Amino acid sequence: MARGKTGANVAGVESDTLLGQIFEDGRLVRDAHQIDSARNMLEGFLEEAAKAGTKIDGGAKRAIAERIVAIDKLITAQVNEVLHHEKFQNLEASWRNLHKLVTENELSSTLRVRVMNVTQSELERDFSRAPGFDQSHFFKRIYEDEYGTLGGTPYSFLIGDMSFGRSPKDIQFLRNMASVAAMSHAPFVASADPRLLDLDSYTELDRPIDIGKVFDASEMAAWNSLRDNPDSRYLVLTMPRTLVRLPWGQDAQEVEELDFEEDVSGDDHDKYLWGPSSWSMGSLIMKSFSESGWPAAIRGTETGGKVANLPLHSFKSLSGTMITKCPTETAVTDRREKELSDQGLISLCHSRNTDYAVVFSGATVNRPQKFIDDEANANARLSASLPYVLACARFAHYLKAIMRDKVGGFTSGAEVERFLNNWIAQYVTSDDSASHATKSRYPLREARVEVRDIPGKPGSYTAIAHLLPHFMLEELTASLRLVAELPN
Repeated sequence: MARGKTGANVAGVESDTLLGQIFEDGRLVRDAHQIDSARNMLEGFLEEAAKAGTKIDGGAKRAIAERIVAIDKLITAQVNEVLHHEKFQNLEASWRNLHKLVTENELSSTLRVRVMNVTQSELERDFSRAPGFDQSHFFKRIYEDEYGTLGGTPYSFLIGDMSFGRSPKDIQFLRNMASVAAMSHAPFVASADPRLLDLDSYTELDRPIDIGKVFDASEMAAWNSLRDNPDSRYLVLTMPRTLVRLPWGQDAQEVEELDFEEDVSGDDHDKYLWGPSSWSMGSLIMKSFSESGWPAAIRGTETGGKVANLPLHSFKSLSGTMITKCPTETAVTDRREKELSDQGLISLCHSRNTDYAVVFSGATVNRPQKFIDDEANANARLSASLPYVLACARFAHYLKAIMRDKVGGFTSGAEVERFLNNWIAQYVTSDDSASHATKSRYPLREARVEVRDIPGKPGSYTAIAHLLPHFMLEELTASLRLVAELPN
């Protein structure tokens, strides 16, 4: 934009004219395309000034300042309407959570994030049109294109920016997702909607309700059937939601370009920007992998389960006292956390007067089978625990990839078995007194692999891996059994 000299051009307007000087001094025009817009704004201001009876020669600055204030108020009202619309809130929360996920974790050649821009309704339509889940486009993208293809990169886990209730549609969708996740050995991490607990909002979670009876109700038959499905070990539902950002305004996040105050008070719960806690769970898994190469350290305050740097918004109550908004919607007590864990849900428990929450449970949706034998019960509980499902899934990926590369290199099942046992031994340490860091790098206390012929398929084998983890061990006698069909 030219400046200063008589006859100079301001985006096509002579600067020695009054209009050119106004455009130049007010920096209203940067190129010729903005002339008409700037002229309209100037005419509008002059009309408003004339209606108000303002004298330009004596009160122009005051009139402009008053008009700016009025415009700020108008824009503030309009922006508030947009910010607090449900669809916009969902969109903003999605992008902010994705941004946080990739910026808080150091991505590398071994830690990558892929984004699939697809909605739940689109996936439901995909599943409904396919003869079976393994004929869907989603299955092809997740399983066949990666885990089922030479040179592919299997997914360690899937994050769903979705929340699920108790409706038949939601349960069927979760059933299909569990099947895809189990085949791909990639747990699906999403969030539980408060309606799953027969609540309108998680702020009602502190009510004196019996969580067990809620899930024993007859209308929860489909949900309980899903929990009894072995594939549900690959389903993870988290709750409550987490606060994604602070409200805009001078007391929290000031907007430089506009005198903007977001219309949010402590009582306006739904006007805050909340997002599914599945993103937080996903970030814990990625952090664990970054630090140790294994995704199992995802529980406990000091052992990988801390969700830090949550936004804290303080506001003045009607009585005049300062109150801090809980960044996880509601405080989850130890007792309530245990009740929810027993129902296959993972809770984020906010630590009072801090900016962090902690994941204590590693529950998957799966309901462990009941046995007479205590050791069998311990194994069932362990097999339904997310840290160990993630660890086993990692071994499953490697077993298939290794054997795919070795096709034609063995003459018998015994030779395959010997090779796999030598390979898995490098992840075993029997030292119970080893440090936390050592156990995270050698997550198995014991491991052995059995290879069996598949009847009717000469040269085809099934590998059964028996794994005894000691990383984050809860039961001294617990072990895991992983079955994987090896490439011919």
